Amino acid sequence: MVLPTNSYSLDLPERCLDLFSTLLPFVEQNEQLASRYGGPLTTTLTLAMAAPMLTLPIERIERQLQNAEGYADDRVVSRRLAEKIEAAVLGKRLSDHPIFADLDWSFMQSVPPFNIARGLPDEIAEHLHTRIARSSARELQFTTFLSCLRNGLSHGGILYLNEHGQTSGGEARMFCFVSARQDRTQPRCDKRDGRCPTVVPRTRDLRLLRISEIRFREFLFKWVHWLKEAGLENLAADEANKNTTES
Repeated sequence: MVLPTNSYSLDLPERCLDLFSTLLPFVEQNEQLASRYGGPLTTTLTLAMAAPMLTLPIERIERQLQNAEGYADDRVVSRRLAEKIEAAVLGKRLSDHPIFADLDWSFMQSVPPFNIARGLPDEIAEHLHTRIARSSARELQFTTFLSCLRNGLSHGGILYLNEHGQTSGGEARMFCFVSARQDRTQPRCDKRDGRCPTVVPRTRDLRLLRISEIRFREFLFKWVHWLKEAGLENLAADEANKNTTES
């Protein structure tokens, strides 16, 4: 594999999208795998490819904004991409980006903690179907929107839901990304010798972001295209600077 020429935050998502586009028809039509697992492995493939597409630019650019240069910081090699993400993120809401907001997301915040391994409680599933939940998603701070996706993909906070938005069996038709807000209290050291106990985070509440699987795939294509546009701007600017220097 040829090394990325621009940045991991730009090149790897685009490569993953090409892999996803190539493999998806094969997975959809593979009867052997569908028979073994009770349906096509499209959901598994979607999430496997989504992780690097989303977490790399979020971790290596968005999480670095307004900080000193970090140990995994792509801002130095993708200046225009970093500027575009900064302009899109800081002080903006999801509704400020219709290409993403119009994909019918639903959102709930300050949800009391529950074990997602037990499934999505019925009352929460019902609320995520409401107009209020859809409106809440559109008004979501863009940083929170990205954080919900990043945390869900990075920490296993993903619920597979059926076409009714429930975890009551059937093929997966929706995703619910779960992100925990945590409190960290200072450790109390009663002993004069030895180390203080490690601080154990305590989950305060949960944020839930839901979307259909088909719309989430559409989001991935739009996301990578959005990043690629900024990358082309970056290359054009670099080329213009090079020509100016040579002349």
